[in-house]
Amino acid sequence: MVTTSEGVLNITVTPKLVTRALIFMDTFIKLAKQRGHNISFKAHYGTIISVYGIDSIIYLREKNKRIITKNNGSWKETELVPIGELVFKRDDYPRREWSDSKKVKLEAKIPDIMQYFEEQAMQERANDIERELRREEQQRQQKIEEEIKQIRKNEIEKLNQLLEDSTPYRKAVQLRTFITAKRENALRNNNLDASLEDWIEWAYAKADWLDPVTSRKDDILGDYDDYKQ
Repeated sequence: MVTTSEGVLNITVTPKLVTRALIFMDTFIKLAKQRGHNISFKAHYGTIISVYGIDSIIYLREKNKRIITKNNGSWKETELVPIGELVFKRDDYPRREWSDSKKVKLEAKIPDIMQYFEEQAMQERANDIERELRREEQQRQQKIEEEIKQIRKNEIEKLNQLLEDSTPYRKAVQLRTFITAKRENALRNNNLDASLEDWIEWAYAKADWLDPVTSRKDDILGDYDDYKQ
């Protein structure tokens, strides 16, 4: 078997099939170019046919048959022997090959081979588009879910802030109730003096300072929010 050197078309055949193999590839390449496709070489891959932007690895070889060279009962020696038939193969996923048959030579199958690559490329492009659409839809759904999570997070933060604000408010209401009760008790017992009135005024001011509704600033303590910190 002879094999082309690296960087050119992937062909492996016996010397008697070299001319036929080269004529096959020449015809295939010319048809590919006529159809607007491209044949190239890619390192670590080999011969590439590019159809509608889809790359496929291809190579041409001679078919082999494994024969037994020695049979010693418990073990056998075998080797691959070329049988004079050409095989053209797509060597990536999905793998596909075409070969000589009893009635049709591989050369006659070139139009069918080209049609396969074109149809496969269109299908793979359609699959790529479908995958891209699915990816975009997943991203859109993910964005919606993230926005919903953010809305819920913001709502929880607002609720927590509301609950936090309601605590000093309840305390302020309790203070005012206590202050009012203390003043009314003093009035009933006729002992509302100037000292108690000053205390009541001071206590109401502190309740207003504590109350987030009034948010009164205190001359000594400042704002209640500063006090919390």
